[in-house]
Amino acid sequence: MTELHDPALVALVDEHLKRMGARIAELRSLQGLTLTLLEEHSGVDSRQLSKIERGMKNISIRTAVRIADALGVQLHELFVPRELSQIRVREDRGGRKASTKKTG
Repeated sequence: MTELHDPALVALVDEHLKRMGARIAELRSLQGLTLTLLEEHSGVDSRQLSKIERGMKNISIRTAVRIADALGVQLHELFVPRELSQIRVREDRGGRKASTKKTG
């Protein structure tokens, strides 16, 4: 894999990582999940999740899928700003909050 050398490209990637991390943190918070609980549901270490949420760690698609699945959202929802999202939070039968699409 080649490294990014173009400063503009590096800045663009960094900005996307920060946005995605903030979105993951927002979705986690909306569901009342701690980093430890998200770790339990996703299998992603809570220290890594913390770095991801702060935009300090690049992740694989595989990891992103695990996080999205644990949050009960589709993968693309990790990249969609809240104001454009169709997600709302509801309680599931186990008492844990879960995300679902709005039904108009």
